[in-house]
Amino acid sequence: MGERCAINLKVKNVGDFNKFIKDRRLNNLLAFLKKEQIARADLEKELERYDMLRPDIFHSIHEFEIKILAKWPDTNGLSFEEILQRCIKENALTKEDAAKIKTIRNAFSHNQYPDPLAFMSGNVMNEEAAGSSHVADYFYNYLVAALQKVKSETPSTVG
Repeated sequence: MGERCAINLKVKNVGDFNKFIKDRRLNNLLAFLKKEQIARADLEKELERYDMLRPDIFHSIHEFEIKILAKWPDTNGLSFEEILQRCIKENALTKEDAAKIKTIRNAFSHNQYPDPLAFMSGNVMNEEAAGSSHVADYFYNYLVAALQKVKSETPSTVG
């Protein structure tokens, strides 16, 4: 990681870098970034953006589950995986979208970035993810767009 991060530290301040070393999000995050070197300020902004979007991601997933329950009441009590399988069966989601939604949800649930392999097409990283100004924004926007496909076909909840 030290080769890719452009961080100028005095020896006495090396403890400031420990938060990056211990941050489990960085392994997957760095795979999405195209830059050879990443400035500390850019890395901090990305991680702040992640923290800001994390609740929004959970809110979007919760709204999705509410809409699915309204559309298909028999999905009550099913796991998220089973709900996604139902969406695939009903042609409300593609297998690819369902897999990516699950990957995003699980990663953000564990305070990590999603596995980059889930966002590769063949052996090429998804250019949108790699080129986003904030990688967290890419995942949020992808999730909202994919879930919107299903939500637009479901009835509104009452209340």
